[in-house]
Amino acid sequence: MRDRTLVELMAATGLRVSEVAALRVAQVIEQGRAKEFLHLLAADTKRHKGGKLPLNDRVRAMLELYVLWLRDWYEGEWLFPGYEDRHISSRAVQKIIRRLAKAAGLAKKVTPHSMRKHFINRLLDAKTDIRTVRSLSRHANLESLHAYVEEDEQAAVEAVKRLSDGRQ
Repeated sequence: MRDRTLVELMAATGLRVSEVAALRVAQVIEQGRAKEFLHLLAADTKRHKGGKLPLNDRVRAMLELYVLWLRDWYEGEWLFPGYEDRHISSRAVQKIIRRLAKAAGLAKKVTPHSMRKHFINRLLDAKTDIRTVRSLSRHANLESLHAYVEEDEQAAVEAVKRLSDGRQ
């Protein structure tokens, strides 16, 4: 239950490994219901700026079930508890993802960071405005975002063709 929720949450939000590891239950659940937005605490984010990410209905439902399961045996603050009343470590998250990818028979190396790249590329595939992609991925600038973007030569050819045909 924990591992699936962890992976689904990362895939649906593009959270960095340290951000997902340090989530508190109160950041995603209020009075037993999943919040519409995940509020990242400044202390837990890169560049210490915090942030706000929308949660889709599927992830919200999964979070509600997960927290019900979690509360059967853990009453602490962490969404993904680790040892000695601390949150799970980033290294533990990496191991979980590697183990799940292996169990799924995936030949390609899957890491928390590759899940972040996947999230960003799914946004781009959905024709999401680049400023929105930058905002959701919480990149400081467009140059840093560029490293995540997979090149699509055919899409480039079609875009130039549409311009020359006057369709855009």
